[in-house]
Amino acid sequence: MHIKKLLKSFYRVKYKSFTVGQRLASKNSRNILIIKREVFISGIKHYSISIEAEPWKKTTLLSESALQDLQYVPLP
Repeated sequence: MHIKKLLKSFYRVKYKSFTVGQRLASKNSRNILIIKREVFISGIKHYSISIEAEPWKKTTLLSESALQDLQYVPLP
């Protein structure tokens, strides 16, 4: 099981980078996320996102690798 995870990281598919204003659908919670801005912290790209249905529009920072975990699907 651990060997599969290790090998999977080497053969990971290269994803397109995300853009500000892009909408993403979460597979687990079925929420729609909106990317508000792009931030670099210690050389790692992070995105400030907010959930579309929340009235208070609280933002959260997620790294680019967290968004590319096949958990979030870009909406057209």
